[in-house]
Amino acid sequence: MPGSPPGSHWTLRLTRAEAADSGLWNFLALCLSPEYVQWRWRSKDGAVGQVARFTGPWATQAFSRLWWAAELFRDGENYAPAELACSDQDVLNTVLRQRMIQHRPAAQALLRLRTRGSVRTGRDMNAAAKAANAAFMLVHEALAPDEPPDAEVYAEWLDAAGQSAVRHDALPRGPRDGSVPSASAETLADWFAELFESAPVRGKEREGEG
Repeated sequence: MPGSPPGSHWTLRLTRAEAADSGLWNFLALCLSPEYVQWRWRSKDGAVGQVARFTGPWATQAFSRLWWAAELFRDGENYAPAELACSDQDVLNTVLRQRMIQHRPAAQALLRLRTRGSVRTGRDMNAAAKAANAAFMLVHEALAPDEPPDAEVYAEWLDAAGQSAVRHDALPRGPRDGSVPSASAETLADWFAELFESAPVRGKEREGEG
């Protein structure tokens, strides 16, 4: 579990400012646990050819991508949405880089497209995310307001680090700093579904085409 996004987030109790420090993640990958990076990213011949997995950008580096995926996709204390997001490598490899997922209702709305069945494949998710991200700067926050997380509760969660052990048979509980407004996520999910209907999907012909 500690090697999963929820487990990493729960174990490494950081503020976003601390998590933005690339030196922390580089230390973990190069000094503390290079074996994990080698195990996760080695090629068939045993070599790890991707230097970025050790010292790359936050969405690529082996440890930082796990922490940020959990932070951006969790719904308050509930890590289940983050686990769902990370079950699709296209979310980790592409969607995680989109600016729109820094808006909590937008992140949850994308996942609702998957649970509704509106998107079914990784390519579908990429297409939906690109279409939604293109419109992000204009109306997301106006259509789907979010409540700021409770900083005091988050600070208490940070202070409680080490008081209990992470379980391996169930998801841990994150900080109870406030869930995403369900109405906001639903509003965006409906809109994203409409955008996806006309979004190009790589390798897939739309009905009536071809």
